[in-house]
Amino acid sequence: KLYKSGTDEPVPFAGLELKNVRKGTISDLKGYFRIELDGKHINDTLLVRSLNFNPIAIAVSNLTTQGTHTFYLVEKKYDLPSVDIIAAKAKFETWGNHKRIPSGSFYLDTHGQQTAIFIPNDGKKDAILLGASFYL
Repeated sequence: KLYKSGTDEPVPFAGLELKNVRKGTISDLKGYFRIELDGKHINDTLLVRSLNFNPIAIAVSNLTTQGTHTFYLVEKKYDLPSVDIIAAKAKFETWGNHKRIPSGSFYLDTHGQQTAIFIPNDGKKDAILLGASFYL
């Protein structure tokens, strides 16, 4: 299981990969993952990566006991410059998927690259954006 360091908060959608054989998985919403290891992996390394956290590497030789292993990921902090927001007349824009190129999905590349989940607005609901967050 994967936790945020110093908390009992799970780390969902982290990428886990055996370095030498390029075999991997991702953690679920509760931070749980399953990866089968055997004797041929004893000299390999389990790489764990997630956006906004420092990556970790665990020697498979340290995982010789069966059962649940718990790992803690340390948050990576970014100092971003401030942004000035100025009130103006409302402007409507359409963002997201287009009918010609539907691409709403979750994609994970176990080589350290991840993108976000996009949930299409199929119901065509109008909304007002009250805030936005960006995580690098």
